Amino acid sequence: MIEVKQFVDIIENQLNALAVGKDFVFKIYPNEGEFVDVIQSSQTELPKDVIYGVVTFLPNTTIPLANLGIFNITASLSILAPVTRGALSNDDTYGHVNEIADILQNYYQQQTGASGTLTDKSNTAYKYVLGINTPQTGQESVYGKAGRAVPLSMVLSWQLIRGGVLFTDVHVLIDGTEVVCTDFGAELNVGQQTDNIQNEAYLQSYPQSQNLSMTVQLPYQNTALCKKLIAQLWNGTLQQSFTVKYYDGTTYTEETAITKKMIASRIITNAQPGTNMGIVATFTLSR
Repeated sequence: MIEVKQFVDIIENQLNALAVGKDFVFKIYPNEGEFVDVIQSSQTELPKDVIYGVVTFLPNTTIPLANLGIFNITASLSILAPVTRGALSNDDTYGHVNEIADILQNYYQQQTGASGTLTDKSNTAYKYVLGINTPQTGQESVYGKAGRAVPLSMVLSWQLIRGGVLFTDVHVLIDGTEVVCTDFGAELNVGQQTDNIQNEAYLQSYPQSQNLSMTVQLPYQNTALCKKLIAQLWNGTLQQSFTVKYYDGTTYTEETAITKKMIASRIITNAQPGTNMGIVATFTLSR
């Protein structure tokens, strides 16, 4: 099973990577007790200021599915951004508060939807996808000997699956360019002949034909693929074909990727006010 400290170490390392060049470092604790002990004691003289935080793991109503190793972990990250006291109350400066708020905003933008792999002590690998709520700013107060600070917080949620394949593991290349899909699906349809066999209780079928199709949804951007799809949508070029390459790191790796020649049999555009235009394209095998 994945340990709490593994999540805390990841958060701390990622925040410190965003704080490179700053005059402070982050120290994140995995439980409230350690965190309270630290902020109630005076800070040791260090080369850089230490910005303290705590990860509080929240109750989760998700019931792990038996034998599948699928579960969610939700936690609240709270960080104390120190206020530099001036001679007068109106001389207080909030440089660190603003810097830390910017780092948390960057963390939110970079890590929302991020995926990766964690391994427990038994060397069992779990794939995860991370979801993050936007950072929140609390009310300035005095926090023990840590002094006056502004609390900043965000909620993080990890969805984990043991030995799973994630959406981010799936790679689709069309005409040599990887497609950044917002949705993806592949489907095999088998045409069957069904017969009523004498002295048999059930109808029996055997395959006669099969059809492979793939559907991708992507944002309409200034790329060669999007231009090609939109041009085909309006011009209806029957001779247009695409080379599609697929791999997911499990059944097919990058080295053993499956490649098919396909046509865009259906192209749909969709857009609403205030949103980016999208393209949904269905591809089927080409002769």
